[in-house]
Amino acid sequence: MAKDRWKAPARLGMNLGVLPMLVRKVRQWNVDLIHTNSSVTPIGALISEVLSLVHTWHIREFGDRDFGLHYDWGECLFQKIVSRANAAIAVSKAVRQHVLSDVDVSCHVVYNGVISQERLKEMEAAERTQEDNSSSPYTFAIVGRISPAKGQKQALQALHHLRRQGKKARLVVAGSGKKEYEESLHRFCQSRGLEEAVSFLGYVSDPFEVYQRADAVLMCSPHEAMGRVTAEAMATGRPVIGYDRDGTAELIDDKHDGLLYDGTDDHLARCMEQFVDTPDWAQSLGRNGWEKAERRFTSEVYAQQIYDVFCEVMRKRAV
Repeated sequence: MAKDRWKAPARLGMNLGVLPMLVRKVRQWNVDLIHTNSSVTPIGALISEVLSLVHTWHIREFGDRDFGLHYDWGECLFQKIVSRANAAIAVSKAVRQHVLSDVDVSCHVVYNGVISQERLKEMEAAERTQEDNSSSPYTFAIVGRISPAKGQKQALQALHHLRRQGKKARLVVAGSGKKEYEESLHRFCQSRGLEEAVSFLGYVSDPFEVYQRADAVLMCSPHEAMGRVTAEAMATGRPVIGYDRDGTAELIDDKHDGLLYDGTDDHLARCMEQFVDTPDWAQSLGRNGWEKAERRFTSEVYAQQIYDVFCEVMRKRAV
């Protein structure tokens, strides 16, 4: 899977070139199961075919919707290759529907684990001891790669609308990206008088620190395969306002642990205004999100579910 299909023969040649060495390694390690951790490369499938090993394929991306990637040899061949696996795992129902709906293989949905149970408890304890900052402007955060596809411009436009309505609100933008796009966001802030209401943090190594500085989190990307930021924000007890589409739409229960907006600037601004005007209600949504994160998004839950898939395919192979 790649953006430049014309390089497909070269990529295939490279994979076939390293295949004998990888086959030798896998034999030395006495491996029973090959787990391909992305739809981008088929090398795991090739090894499993050569050695007749159990193979599971983990699909973590749409490919076309989120990264503009396409299958080197067409979707039909990809589906046939994946159908030869013993099981497929999708990071969301949206990915299963978009990528695996025509694949003849047992499919499992396993949401990514984004935090350990220990740190999740620490987040809850930190919330209980947090100082009251009701006198400060209501702070939203948007975290992720700085890109038009991630919706930072829309977040700024919605913030501008709030400020024009006299609402005390600010936005923290965390992430890095192409210089030209970042500069366009800064110019937008300058032209709308938002310099003091917006903080650009650049790349941050620990996004949880950003969530803890905010009152709520925005997810303005229309094509999240799952939406790691949404799950992380829930794990810190922050309510999320998310684009009502793809993976984000299935993580957020509207008006229970966050809000879903229809993709327009106006609706996003109205959702943000609800949080600013009713911060206690927004906090209650955040608490519900924390409970969901405990049930679905911890590393321990994720590891157990993946292990269960492995055990199932190994049992079927034994039979």
